[in-house]
Amino acid sequence: MRATGRLAALAALGLASAIFSLFLPLWRSLWWLPLAATGLILALDIVAAAGRPRLKVRRGLPASLILDRPAKIELRIEAPWPRARVRVYDGVPERFESEGLPLSVDLRSVPRGSSGISLSYGIRPGYRGLGEWERGWAETEGPLGLVARRERIAEGGVSRVYPDSSAYASGTFALHGEKGGGFSPRKSRRRGHGTEFEQLREYRRGDPQKLIDGAASSRMRRPIVREMKDEEDQTLVFLLDTGYRMTASEGGKSHFDRAFESMLSLTRVALRQGDRTGVLAWGPVERWVPPRRGMAAYPAIVNALYDIQAQAAASSPVIALQDLLPRLRRRSLLILLTNFREEDGDGMELPLAVAGERHLVLTVWMRELEIDRIAARSPADADEAVETAMALDYLRKRDECRLRWESRGALTLDTTPEGLCPNLIARYWDIKKRAGL
Repeated sequence: MRATGRLAALAALGLASAIFSLFLPLWRSLWWLPLAATGLILALDIVAAAGRPRLKVRRGLPASLILDRPAKIELRIEAPWPRARVRVYDGVPERFESEGLPLSVDLRSVPRGSSGISLSYGIRPGYRGLGEWERGWAETEGPLGLVARRERIAEGGVSRVYPDSSAYASGTFALHGEKGGGFSPRKSRRRGHGTEFEQLREYRRGDPQKLIDGAASSRMRRPIVREMKDEEDQTLVFLLDTGYRMTASEGGKSHFDRAFESMLSLTRVALRQGDRTGVLAWGPVERWVPPRRGMAAYPAIVNALYDIQAQAAASSPVIALQDLLPRLRRRSLLILLTNFREEDGDGMELPLAVAGERHLVLTVWMRELEIDRIAARSPADADEAVETAMALDYLRKRDECRLRWESRGALTLDTTPEGLCPNLIARYWDIKKRAGL
């Protein structure tokens, strides 16, 4: 039970009456009557509130929600009706914003023959993954409104919170494609320069001699060439780090969230191009989504990965490559989404060389904005001078390592976390344009 404002007002009135009796001799012998009346009224209200039927409340819980997108939650109160005012609180998951709670309703205005009444309030999910709902509770006032009985209502539940795909769908395809003035996304056939065999035909003037098929030419007793076309189902595989490297946060989002959003954006673009796309999440959280073609693969990727988050635990890109390479049977573009640093240099050179013998490898280097800021500032004292020197040395070694990888055949992308999405898509179009896949 909980006391309401009415009980406080009634108790104050009884106390005032007792104090007033000190100044009226005729009232001194009866000072206890207001207090006794208050106690009797309170006891009656407590008994009546305790005897009311319990509320039956069901929560209409959506099976899925969208990150940062408003949604409505419905609570259905069913008979038997307690003829009282009710305040309803719900067990909203942490990091969900709610609007309209607690809900208040006067059930005395609801006809007894009614099957129920529906209440609703708004929420806005604040993170991806599983949203765990707790049981709510309600406060039902007694007939006189002096006390309110608190009781648990509605069962717990789970909602899936998905990323907002509309943010990735709008603009990203045209960003460096159809309307961006860059590589045209139309598939093209270029005589003698593709990567997938299409047919044999007679030699024509201008055909590269390396495409002449010796066995076929011998059988036909005239020059025969192999006509090639661009592959229609090239393979793109993301290697997404879920370890400590990606837990840093800048601009309100972690490096992992930036990488995750950029991956989904490029996934939509690649699938629309007919490329096979897959994902290997590596580190403390491991997931494998084999490469698939067609836009139907996009929801499969989202469903498999929507709930993963970076964790403060060790992760190894070397182990990730060792795990991935045996799974791939064809040449692929491998995009390593992590925050590479200069200490990765020696340990990664051999795995990158092995992977580069058959695949094209793109390594992503996300710069920490705070380090850039320290390196660019003018030191005000000796301590700041030391910090600036350390930041400059860190960036120098980092660039040396990145350039050394490039000289040995690996592709690199040096970008801020905020610029990762457009820069990653631009690099994809560039690779497509150069027939690098």
